[in-house]
Amino acid sequence: IEDLATCLGRCLTGFGDDTGLAFAAAADCLDAAGPDAACRDLLGCVPPAPPPVDCDAFCGALTDCRIDAADCLADCRAAPDRVAAACTLDARRNGQRCRGVAACVGYVPPPADAVCRDLCDRVSACDRDVDAFLCRRDCTPTPPEVIAQQACAELADCGTLADCLALEADPLADCVRLCGPAVACGLFADPDVCAAVCTGRDASPRTPPTYTEHAADCLDAAQNGGRCDRDAAASCLDPVGCELDDDLIFADSAGGLIDVNINGRADNYVGGCGASAGPEQIIAITFAEPVDVIFEIAAADYDTLLYLRAPCDGADAEIDCNDDHFDDPPLPDGLWSRLHLQLDPGTYFLFVEGYNGQTGRATISIDVNPLP
Repeated sequence: IEDLATCLGRCLTGFGDDTGLAFAAAADCLDAAGPDAACRDLLGCVPPAPPPVDCDAFCGALTDCRIDAADCLADCRAAPDRVAAACTLDARRNGQRCRGVAACVGYVPPPADAVCRDLCDRVSACDRDVDAFLCRRDCTPTPPEVIAQQACAELADCGTLADCLALEADPLADCVRLCGPAVACGLFADPDVCAAVCTGRDASPRTPPTYTEHAADCLDAAQNGGRCDRDAAASCLDPVGCELDDDLIFADSAGGLIDVNINGRADNYVGGCGASAGPEQIIAITFAEPVDVIFEIAAADYDTLLYLRAPCDGADAEIDCNDDHFDDPPLPDGLWSRLHLQLDPGTYFLFVEGYNGQTGRATISIDVNPLP
């Protein structure tokens, strides 16, 4: 047995030799022994001599990773490749998964395109059980629905990604119509790709409901004397809206406390009360049933301001706005803000700002009670 530091280092990175085979052979015994087992019992798990290659485990790993293993068992039993087998079992154990297994046997999969790679990276980042290597195998060559799924996933978070992955290849009729002008403007080379991207972006839960209408109006406005102004049309199919802010906070529908810091943030929106021009933090919350809800400042080091919108963009979407709350029930500081509303099911956007551009840190309390 090696010294502990060397053993741990090789265990983490991969033994790559007979030690890897011995470790794989001992794994079930070591797991059963548990961390408090006596050294004698642990040593008893380790084979006294280099173990034979477990051809079933080795070839099974290749099959699981969709690497051609048609003759693997016969070849392994006739002349086992101990290095490849040890490397493969190491890769399965230390988290390299199928990418590591492929490297052990020199397998290079068909290259995935950028759309497939990006979608698989997003999916595996949200779900650690997903092997990005296998995901890329599934979307190579890229089927039409993956283009829509990736366009949707770019605008989704982990909580809404499943909706994107359920998209099929059928494009929206509105997207098919507006992709004619979009291709003519040079925004896309292929109308089918354009329609798939448009359909995916429209399907994202964070995309404003007026997305296709805005895109069509934008493309119309880009026409100049019967010719398309490509610069004016360049962003027509890009979703716009504060729903797409990268740092949008998603509150739990049951409410709770949320800490915000608006120091140094962007000033993109203005509320309807209290000279609200200044930086903001946006909090999104979705209710599945009618609710009575209180949004209020529980703590702050500045003069706060709150306003609520649905949808997110446009001053005419504002539902309520409060700068200072001196009414009953009182807040610890009358310069803090409070909104008490009864709301229908839907998604709402709470803007946390400061009076006359003030900034600081605050804790937002959201108290939610279902309505009968």
